[in-house]
Amino acid sequence: MDISSTKQSMVSLLTHYQQLVISQLAEYDLVGEYLNKPMEENVRLLCQMRTIIFLIKTAELSKDNNIRIAEQLYVKTETNYLKTDKWLQQLNNNQEANLYSYAFVILAQSYLYKVTNNPLYAIALAETFSLVEHKFQDLAIFKPLSESDCLEQNSAMHLFEALTFAYYQADAVYMQPAILRLEQLIAERFWQKDKQLLAEKVMLSGQVLSYEAGHWFEWISLIWRVSQQGGESFTNSNKLYATALTHTRFSEQGLVLNEMDAQFHPLDTQQIRIWPNLEYLRAKTFIEQQIPVEELNTFIELFFDQRGLPREYLTKELVQTVKSTTGYHIAESFVDILNINEKL
Repeated sequence: MDISSTKQSMVSLLTHYQQLVISQLAEYDLVGEYLNKPMEENVRLLCQMRTIIFLIKTAELSKDNNIRIAEQLYVKTETNYLKTDKWLQQLNNNQEANLYSYAFVILAQSYLYKVTNNPLYAIALAETFSLVEHKFQDLAIFKPLSESDCLEQNSAMHLFEALTFAYYQADAVYMQPAILRLEQLIAERFWQKDKQLLAEKVMLSGQVLSYEAGHWFEWISLIWRVSQQGGESFTNSNKLYATALTHTRFSEQGLVLNEMDAQFHPLDTQQIRIWPNLEYLRAKTFIEQQIPVEELNTFIELFFDQRGLPREYLTKELVQTVKSTTGYHIAESFVDILNINEKL
């Protein structure tokens, strides 16, 4: 099947999303929770950092000076969110950022250093790492994003993403001990040896509460990237991909049903989200080394409305709000797939 029209659609959708980002930055200098709504008072740090990554990731596809725009956003974010000894979780709130947000600060700073080679970003990266390094010694990295009485691997996964990117792409060799410790903790708490899969939420006792297929596929891509740099991780991306396909449940349209209970039964067959399917398409491309054109076309048809706006959840209604944090997933998936296509 010819991929040229699919590639054109992917680039067009990325460009359309980018214009929403640039329009909001022109009005507010920061990015809100939603790109097509007025700025909220307490907008999150996460929105800014994921947008910086989106801009850099899509720079080669854009006629705009994305790198300059990303740097301007970073300066504005530092001014508003960085205090003497911490990053703030929200704009007008003195609460320190959680580790999930810190992971994206590290990732954004790493991207900025990689594309500019400006030593100031390397210094900022080291300073941010110093704020969280001590937390790699205990279970704080597994604090749930919700008020759940359990351990959750989401923040730790994104810390792995950020630290390995910084280590391999931004010269942060000093992060290696933290990466090894992080992998050890993840393997001890979440890796299910009998099933060869990562649990999503577990009790302190080790009892599995849930799994998430989307994070399996995200892990596959992260581990694949490490292997491409000559590194090794606690599991093999090809084996994890094979096992994930065995346990992932798909809808009639071939879409990932993300959340599952401890017996791999889908917890919700109605609320099908965009990001797990983006992660599935990227992982599939990395592992199989071919572009899943038919699945990409189906995904685009179902998850983008007639105006090219992304649906956070599968619905036939016109999109009313566009989350600023979703651009990170769209860019990570689409740009990586496009780049793989160039190499095939």
